[in-house]
Formats: sequence, structure tokens, C-alpha cells
Amino acid sequence: MFKIVLFLFSIYLVWRLILPLPLAKVWRWVLSIMLLILAQYYWVREWIFGSLASPEVPRWVLLVLGSTFVYFVITVLLTVFIEIIHLIARFVLRISRAKWSNTLRIGILLGSGVLSIFGVQQAIKVPEVKTVVLPIKNLPAGLEGFKLVHLTDLHISPLLNQEWLVAVVEKTNGLQADVIAITGDLIDGFVKDRQKEIPPYAALQARYGVLASLGNHEYYFHAPEWYATFQQLGMQVLVNQHTVLTHQGEPIVFAGVADPVAIGVGLEGPNMDKALSGAPKGVFTVLLDHRPHQAKDHLQKGVNLQLSGHTHGGMIVGFQEIVKQFNAGFVSGLYAVGEGLLYVSNGTGLWNGFPVRLGVPSEITLFVLKRG
Repeated sequence: MFKIVLFLFSIYLVWRLILPLPLAKVWRWVLSIMLLILAQYYWVREWIFGSLASPEVPRWVLLVLGSTFVYFVITVLLTVFIEIIHLIARFVLRISRAKWSNTLRIGILLGSGVLSIFGVQQAIKVPEVKTVVLPIKNLPAGLEGFKLVHLTDLHISPLLNQEWLVAVVEKTNGLQADVIAITGDLIDGFVKDRQKEIPPYAALQARYGVLASLGNHEYYFHAPEWYATFQQLGMQVLVNQHTVLTHQGEPIVFAGVADPVAIGVGLEGPNMDKALSGAPKGVFTVLLDHRPHQAKDHLQKGVNLQLSGHTHGGMIVGFQEIVKQFNAGFVSGLYAVGEGLLYVSNGTGLWNGFPVRLGVPSEITLFVLKRG
């Protein structure tokens, strides 16, 4: 269905932007065919390069393919936006001079190019550190000032590669965290295909170590093997499990749950009760859950703070309203949920299938706990 919608949008762009241009017929045909092909981007990834989730091709190929599709999507968005304004002007405001001109059409095509270049550059750059002070009601005095770094959705692949990961690790280590927590989608691809890119993960350093949960993309690429690999890289992976740390004499529980995709591949799905089984009661508890949609239930079961990703923050300003419909109303930032807190990160990286960020920056998130 999605591919059909993209095809229909390509027909719309050909009709609205390309055919009226004062170009030779052959060039209008060339541009029209190019738009029709761009609309089939995901088909190209899946059937020509062998994988929709993570085709194993050189970085420059992913950049070219991703950038051209981003250009197509932004062109659609701009054209539809102008179309709506035009219709309002013509039929609501009764402005008879509101017409489509070739100057406007060329402006849309060129403007989309500028926005695409900027958006892709923002998507693949090393993220900045975002510091969030969390006021926690009844926080034990020993946890005052506890530093927790949150990474998520790094999606290591030929696009966000070893060099990019090295820079992220260096910036993260510079924060001197007590704990580094990673909430899934660390990679794209199978273990055998990521041997070159993933070694920098082993260099992550925090006082009490690196904790991780799995995201849907780990399950797309044989999660048990990734579980073992992450453990070998020095992470403690929590899948329906918890661990208890002690900081300045105060215990703090970290738990993690599986991603719902696990059920579809024959593995154990998320089980909050199992994750907290045996955990001390009344202790400050942090949950690592790749998706935010179950936060209301989790925060009623003794969790004080849930860290999630998955949404990528919507990636483009305005998309938040769409993305949150699929994530129980959560998309980006800090939410007070009952007596607890949920933080949804924009993501440290993003999937190579749609590499764009416009107004929704990636982040390395540093949390500092304070008594509220």
C-alpha cells in the first residue's frame, strides 16, 4: 500500500511540476521517468540490493539513494503545502490571481534540493550533547547528581560507519557518566556484515558500565547473535532482566525488556513482570525499553524513569503529529506519566533508509538526577 501511495505522489508531481515546464519534450520525459523511479526507492533497495532494512552496499551508494529519496519526499511535501495554500486562496479567499507559475515550479524543485542537502547533512553528522536535569521526587540523597548517558538508534551500518561511531564514543566518554544506557537499534545488518564497524562500541566507558536493551532492528538480524556480540563488546544486555547497582550507598535498579518484534521471530516478547522479578521494592528504577508506547503501564509497576527511542523524534518538523499516533502519543522529549517520567530521545543516529533531519536534531543525552 505504501509503495502505491508513493507511486501516486510521483504521478502527481509529474502532472503538477514537470509537464507544464517550458522544456523540450524529451527532457520532460526524462524528468518524469526519474521521479517515477525515485518513488520506487524501497523496491530498489529490496529487490536490486537484496534488503530493505540494510542493503550491504558502499556508503556512497546509500548516500546517493537516500538523498534522492529524501529529495522526492521533500518535493512532495512542499508541493502539497503550496497546493493547499493555492486552493485556499482560490476558493476561500477568492483571489483569482492565485495561479501556478513555472517560476513557482522551478522554485519548488530547487528549494527541495537545498533542503534535502541540508537535511541529509544534519542526519549523518555526529550529534551534540543534550543535557537534561531530571527533578525526581523523593530521590535518595545518595543518587543526587547521578550522571546517566542515554544513546539509542545508532543504526551502525555502511552509512553511519566506524568513523562516525568512534566520534560518538569519544564524545560520550568525555561526559564521564556513571552509567551509559543504550535502548536498542544499535545496528543494521547481521553480525557477519558489521565486523568492521562495531569494534568502537567496546571503548564505551562509564563508572558502572554500559547497559543495553534490544530494539526491533536487532530482531530483524538474528537477535540472539547480536545479544552475544554486544556482551562480548562489554555491554550488559537486559532482555526481560534487571541489574542492581549501588552508588554512594544507594541501590538503583536498571531493567530492560524485549521488543515486541521478538514475538514475530519466535522469541520471547516484552515481559515487564519478569524483568522486575526479584528486584528490591521501593528502589529507584530505570527501565530501558526501545519503544515508548507501553510507558503508562510500566510506570505503574514501580518504574520511576523509562528511557526510549524508536521514533527518531519524527525527523522532520511537523511529522511529530503523525509519528506519535503510532507511539501512544509519545514522540520526543520528557513526559510526566503518572508518578514517573518518560524520556523519548530523538535518536543518536537513524536508519539509512530515510536519512534526513530537519528541525529535529539527533542527540547524545546526558541526564543528571536531582531531588525534585
